[in-house]
Order: sequence, then C-alpha cells, then structure tokens
Amino acid sequence: MTRDQVEHHILWHCSRLSSSEHALLAEGEDGYRLQGVAVLPRGELPCHIEYAVAVDRRLGLEVGERASITAAWVRFPELDVVASEQWYRRLAIDRWQYTSGEYDYQLVTDPATGLVLSYGDDLWRAAATASR
Repeated sequence: MTRDQVEHHILWHCSRLSSSEHALLAEGEDGYRLQGVAVLPRGELPCHIEYAVAVDRRLGLEVGERASITAAWVRFPELDVVASEQWYRRLAIDRWQYTSGEYDYQLVTDPATGLVLSYGDDLWRAAATASR
C-alpha cells in the first residue's frame, strides 16, 4: 500500500448461512484489489476461505443504465471455476438490481466505495465498515 492509498474494510454477516466475511478493498494505479476471508460451517465442520481478486475497471454506470458481465465463480469445496452471466442495473446512487440465473436481488451500496452494505432483504448485511 502506498502512503496516500486508502483502504476500505468491511465485515459482512449472514445469519441464514451462519457466515461472516471480512474484506479489504484497495485502489491502486492499475485497478482495484479485494482480499478477504469468509468463515462458515460446512456441515458440522468449521470452514475458513481466503480469497484475493484483482480487477482493472468498475462498471461506472449512471442511474438508469444497465450492463452485463461474465463473472468467474470458484465453487467450494470442488474449486472448479464456473462462468456466470450477471446483470446490473443502477437504480439510485446507492442501489443496484442484481440478476444472475435464479437470483434477483436489490443491493444497497456505499456510494463512495461501491461496497455492498446489504444484499437482498435477509441475506448479507454489512456489520461494520472503516477506511484508513
């Protein structure tokens, strides 16, 4: 991290999945880096998953615009990579409609960072956020 680079931290929680996740978003000269760890039960066993993602652009949509992307899902515990077409429509400065296959959720985001603060009515919620 460079001296003037800002890091954004977020802690998500999902009661339905008994899962929590901490992530760090950092912007660099060549794009964004998201790294984190998710902890959740897998059957009766505790599970710890670490990840790191680097991207060179964000959608940058204006309110009312829509775009599709092809995302890569890494399934666990198989670790196979699956392509997933996803649609995003910007509803407001802090709201998006997310559609992929059978999933159709509204996302509430932090307008400054784009980090998701809530996903669906009762799925993921941000429990804490901070920047430094």
